[in-house]
Amino acid sequence: MKLIRQKTFETNSSSTHAITIPRKIDKNLSKSIRPSIYFHIGEFGWDYGKHELKDYIWTAICDIYPKEYEEYKQKIINILSPYYKRIEFEEPKFDEHYDENGNLEWKYLDSMQGYIDHCDELEEFLDEIFENEELFVNAILDGYVRTGNDNSDGYDLDEFDDNPDYYHYYKGN
Repeated sequence: MKLIRQKTFETNSSSTHAITIPRKIDKNLSKSIRPSIYFHIGEFGWDYGKHELKDYIWTAICDIYPKEYEEYKQKIINILSPYYKRIEFEEPKFDEHYDENGNLEWKYLDSMQGYIDHCDELEEFLDEIFENEELFVNAILDGYVRTGNDNSDGYDLDEFDDNPDYYHYYKGN
């Protein structure tokens, strides 16, 4: 990701994604046990919207790490089991290609099920939130992502201030 304009990372496309995660969660919120959580696979392109960060993260995992997504699923379960009685996931569907000997050459998330525009740019973000368990929990409990594009006025970038109470990640393509 490369900072071109204030508060927006861009490469050569027009989609922009702004991820917001609170630095601290209310202790009552973080200590309470919830009945269940379900991780969906979604479509995160350049339409304007505000989405649950849990679905964005799960979609990114399935898209970037199709061979390792089960390991990530287990990591998520291990981290979130103190907060949720039941943790469920939408199972990804993958497109696969095999060589003439029947060996798997590549595997990727079926775009008819979901995608994140230029998803490979999220590897560093995923690494960071999985290295910091508190950050991951805060992302799941109260984080969100706004999607949009820089072709029109869908949201005001001033909404994404540099409030020190939140981590802000900006992805643009």
